[in-house]
Amino acid sequence: MRPAYQRRVPLATLLLLLLALAACASGGASTGALSPTPGTAHPPAPAHVPAGWAVAYGPHFSIAHPADWVESRDFTPASSATAGASRTRVWLSPPGGRQTLLISEDDNADSEAIQSGCAIDRKATIAGLRVSAFRTEGGARNLGFYSDNGTIYTLVYLDPSDPPAMQRQEDAIFATFRPEFASPAC
Repeated sequence: MRPAYQRRVPLATLLLLLLALAACASGGASTGALSPTPGTAHPPAPAHVPAGWAVAYGPHFSIAHPADWVESRDFTPASSATAGASRTRVWLSPPGGRQTLLISEDDNADSEAIQSGCAIDRKATIAGLRVSAFRTEGGARNLGFYSDNGTIYTLVYLDPSDPPAMQRQEDAIFATFRPEFASPAC
């Protein structure tokens, strides 16, 4: 019998995740240093950035990573396909390697998507945030933070077979995640 958290992943959450992972096959739309939209203020920087690391900025988050890791991103405007939410995805890859981490931000998510994510039974703490945690059928680990302003942040470990040293590096990167909207909806 499967644990309850594997049985109760809401359909809306799975659909959002599948849309995010579908873009992984394309590798993202662009590469290079990330920054907020020109003319907008930076979201807050991570509270602690290890020496020699860079900071990537999404529209409403920041995350630190080793300076030699490659960043790529894409943006999807709000539409019926995204349930009315605009979506920014950022992938992080070690030098010469494949994409191993995904940070997805869905702005203006509807209350059903927020409630579905909050209903996931399994919880974890990352970067000081209480998040909903689940695995996909392929084994990818997902951590979802649902803010009270309608922004959903999803942190995804894309490859469950990464060796322990890589997993520790990925954990250290995700530990620097800082959302601009940090008040939880759950």
